[in-house]
Amino acid sequence: MLLLFAAGCGGRSHGTAADDGESRAPLGCLAAADEFLALSAEGDLFAFRVPTLERRLIAPRVCGGAAINSMAVSGEGGVLLGLQDGSFQAMDSELQCSAPVPVLNERLAARDFVSYGMNFVGGDREPEALFLTLNGIYENAESTSNYLATLDPSSKELQILDRIRTGPSPIEIAGTPDRRLYGYQSGNYVTPGSVLEIDEQSGSVIEEVETDAGLGLGSVALAVTDDAVYAFGSKASEAYSRVVRVDRTSRIVKALGNMPFVITGAGASSCATRADVPLSPPPAPPTVEGPGPEPR
Repeated sequence: MLLLFAAGCGGRSHGTAADDGESRAPLGCLAAADEFLALSAEGDLFAFRVPTLERRLIAPRVCGGAAINSMAVSGEGGVLLGLQDGSFQAMDSELQCSAPVPVLNERLAARDFVSYGMNFVGGDREPEALFLTLNGIYENAESTSNYLATLDPSSKELQILDRIRTGPSPIEIAGTPDRRLYGYQSGNYVTPGSVLEIDEQSGSVIEEVETDAGLGLGSVALAVTDDAVYAFGSKASEAYSRVVRVDRTSRIVKALGNMPFVITGAGASSCATRADVPLSPPPAPPTVEGPGPEPR
């Protein structure tokens, strides 16, 4: 799945002898079973502990501070970064990034799409697949286009499946090992944001849970854990992200406050439950208070 990138997206598997005689865990497995990875717009990589969202900094300015659009975390712990120009980079367990690989560059340059989201789906009973949401040019709510697609990292073949028929703003996605696909759109200045469950084959919306007042067309990110969906949304004009938690069973929505920076990518890995990598440094105290006024 990740062999397109010479650096190896997941690094070395935990428990496998490396060339230097040491064992390396895939980066996504460095988070404990109750953590997921998140990336700020500045390129700082964090592990967030659920459900309190205590955070610890893993590395500042990953990939040399590249302009990152999205992040995908595979079930085996691989971390894939999508840059704003449409190139992809793999990050290994040593936090080293592969050279940018052009994937969507021509489509974005031609303005077929203006932005995209991505994440992995599956891994339990079927091989993982890398899903993307391709966000088309929009002038109003009626003309918005969000398309569901898959990408084969080996061949870089992009297959557009269908249009996701909802919403006036771009959609970020995240998946589960049992092939359930979730999306999050922050809404615009008048339309509420929502968490979606999306059919992976047709792009149809199975269920929509309204989360909050519209946040505007800023950055969005999404991570799915065993029991909840964690969505991050921000206005384009603000330097922080609002965080909401949606219980996957009860669908109860809980506002968790604001992070004092913009989250542009997030993802959870099922391999974290198998990793026995000690946490270092320890989690920082909870900091979910907003640095400024609540979005209006």
